[in-house]
Amino acid sequence: LNAAGTESCPIVFTAYADAMDGTYPVYNVGKWGGIVILGRASNNLTLAANGPYVPGGAGKLAVANGLGTIEGFATSNTQDQYGVNLELGESFDDNDNSGVLRYASIRHAGANLVVGAEINGLTLGSVGRGTTIDHIEIVSCADDNIEIFGGTVDLKYCTTLFGNDDMFDYDLGWTGRAQFLFGMKADFASGISPDNDNGFECDGDDGKTYATPISAPKIYNATVMGNAKTA
Repeated sequence: LNAAGTESCPIVFTAYADAMDGTYPVYNVGKWGGIVILGRASNNLTLAANGPYVPGGAGKLAVANGLGTIEGFATSNTQDQYGVNLELGESFDDNDNSGVLRYASIRHAGANLVVGAEINGLTLGSVGRGTTIDHIEIVSCADDNIEIFGGTVDLKYCTTLFGNDDMFDYDLGWTGRAQFLFGMKADFASGISPDNDNGFECDGDDGKTYATPISAPKIYNATVMGNAKTA
C-alpha cells in the first residue's frame, strides 16, 4: 500500500454514501469493509492452537504454523494470508515493509461477517517494522478500530472515534511500538448506541497457550475516554 497523504491533503477512505460535507451522521457504521494490510513479520500462529483454518469459521486462522488467513475472510486465497509457512522452512522478516499509510482517515468501516470473524477499521497482520503508519484516524467503525495480529509494526499519532468495539486490539505476538494514541467512545443516546467495550484489548494468542513470541508492545502517551454504559 502506498497511501501517503499529507497534513494539508489527507487521504479519506469512506462509505460511498458519504458526501464528505458533514451531513453523513457518525452513527453510520459498518458501511464497507476497511483497510487490511498483511506482511511477513513474526506471529505465534500454530495449527494446534489456532487452526486448522476453516473458511468462514470464527477464530480458525492458521493455515500452517506461522501462516494464517486474516480474520474476516472466508476464503483460501493466498492474498488473504499473513506471516510465512514455517513448515516449509520459510523465515519471518521482522523488517518487512508493507508500504505507507500516513495522514489517512478511515470512516464508517467495519463488517461483522460472523461472530469472531470481523473486518476492522484498520487490520494489520504480521506487518513489519519497515512499514510506515502514522497520523491515522478511525471514525465510526462497526468493529475494532485498529486490530493487530502479530508483527513488529510501529504506529504513531492514531485516533479512534465512536467505534462499536475495542479502540485498540492486539493479539498473536505483536511486539511493535505505539505512541500518541487517542480514543473516544460515543456518549450520546440518539442515533448511535453507546458502546462499552475496551480501550485496549491485549491478548497473547487465541489458544491461550503462551505461544511465543508473546505479545509485548511498548505503548506511550495514550489517552482513552469511555462512556457511562456498563453492560
